[in-house]
Amino acid sequence: MKKLFLFILITILSFTLISCTKDTNDRIDNVEFNALLDEAFLEFLGTDPLNVNYSLMYPEEYGITDLTVIPYSFLTSELQEDFLDLKDLKNRIIVFSDDTLSNSQILTKKILIDYIDRNLLLENFAGYDAILNSSLGYQLMLPFSLAEYRFDDLADINHYFDYLSTTKDTFENIISYESIRSNSNIGLTDTAIDKIITQCEDLINQEENYLIEVFNQKIDNLSFLTETEKTSLKAENLSLIENDFVDAYIYLKDALVSLKGVVTHNGAICNYLNGMDYYQASFQANIGSDLTIPELEDYLEVKLSRLLINYSLNQSKYNSKFTLDLMEGLEVDNLIEYFKTNMSDFPLLDIEIEYEVKEMYENMQDSVAAAMYLISPIDTNSKEYIYLNPTSLTDVNNTLFQTVAHESYPGHLFQHVYFKNTDAHDVRKIIDYTGYSEGWAKYIENEVVGMVDSSAKKAIEYMDTSSSIIICLLDIGIHYHGWDLSEATTFLNNYFQLETSQVEELYNSLLEIPLMYMEYFFTYFQIQDLKTNFKDKMGSDYSDLLFHTILLDIGPAPFSILEEVFENYK
Repeated sequence: MKKLFLFILITILSFTLISCTKDTNDRIDNVEFNALLDEAFLEFLGTDPLNVNYSLMYPEEYGITDLTVIPYSFLTSELQEDFLDLKDLKNRIIVFSDDTLSNSQILTKKILIDYIDRNLLLENFAGYDAILNSSLGYQLMLPFSLAEYRFDDLADINHYFDYLSTTKDTFENIISYESIRSNSNIGLTDTAIDKIITQCEDLINQEENYLIEVFNQKIDNLSFLTETEKTSLKAENLSLIENDFVDAYIYLKDALVSLKGVVTHNGAICNYLNGMDYYQASFQANIGSDLTIPELEDYLEVKLSRLLINYSLNQSKYNSKFTLDLMEGLEVDNLIEYFKTNMSDFPLLDIEIEYEVKEMYENMQDSVAAAMYLISPIDTNSKEYIYLNPTSLTDVNNTLFQTVAHESYPGHLFQHVYFKNTDAHDVRKIIDYTGYSEGWAKYIENEVVGMVDSSAKKAIEYMDTSSSIIICLLDIGIHYHGWDLSEATTFLNNYFQLETSQVEELYNSLLEIPLMYMEYFFTYFQIQDLKTNFKDKMGSDYSDLLFHTILLDIGPAPFSILEEVFENYK
């Protein structure tokens, strides 16, 4: 299935061995259902070499060989075929009665059906999603993805070269797609286009593209190549970068100019045809919640009101903690080890993971977030990588402390490595619920404050979450209610004292990337709700260790299923 442009539909036989294990209900795993899950895994994974390279270290063990790089296509007809394939897969899943499945298979069945249904929410909105944006758009992430492409053999290197040489073809397909969107008045605004053009120009005008140095370093470390082969490959990479790859970005820059002035509104989704429905479908599909937008708005307003009331009752106590230095006595280099040795409230990870903290590539520093965790292959415990953005993390301070925790231990890195080492079927390990993963990592940001000072946790949590709920409500105001800049300014003035330029920057960023704050902060409160309700249910039997273990064992899932599992826990 092609949930995103990197996934291309494939149907091939799986060579994964099916094990028959007993579950707590003493039922043996249904072999036929496991075989279907194996097929689903391959269908979701697809045959795109880039996606396979990031997901698997040993694809041949899954029967995946002879992959081919082809330019990404974004035809509406292909998107509709993907929805038909999803429906077919769902029909094949629901044939299996729960009575014939083990407990783990029942959970997998529920999650897969939910995952498919959430994707199908967007069936009537094919072509609405933007491929390009100035934060995590394809044009920005492609160089990063190629820089991190793993070279296990010569075929991987040739695939990498193929991506360089077909970049222009993919960009041409993107422009065709974006032209259709623009002509339907749902495309890129001039403000967004200008930002993307600037990013293209930055890459084009680099004195030496960083992919050249990265490639050379990787090639020098490959033992399966001779020195003659290394020299030849470096020369080929240099030629492809300086010609094909840069030329592709020149084409993209020039083609984007022709799209300027076509979209006649400011980019708010409510201006799209059926835009309010699309905004709600996007929220439910991508965040993993069943709330409608009016219900979401009410939920956030209640949370904000409670936070403000709590602050008013504890103002002096909170204020005294706002200046707490979480990094006191700690250096960046030993920060992850500090977290690892203070994780008594989290389940043990029985394997030692090698990791490396790297600096974000220079051409991405002005465009991406403060940090990034690069998800590792699910079929091995390989080296893990975390990227820090020096332009966002210039000081050794509380932001750095919480950001590193978010990306590493006990955040994204720990959650991903923990779950990929469980007995869950592999298909569960490649489907993503952004709400779960980002909600967990945001929750961790505040949990680790307690490692330093438990009494400061509520104060710093308030400071972090209250302002972000306001921004989430602003997102709804812009994209669901159609607030213009003046209305957004009036709303923000109720809570903040901001310069006009700050309001405009925030307003434009939300216009370009809707629901971004919802991925982190609505989901954070959902996890807090799970914790509060579970604590009430368990009474004296509750522990944070128990809550974290259950949540991590379930793995990525919608909040409705997470809630059900905790409610039924005995």
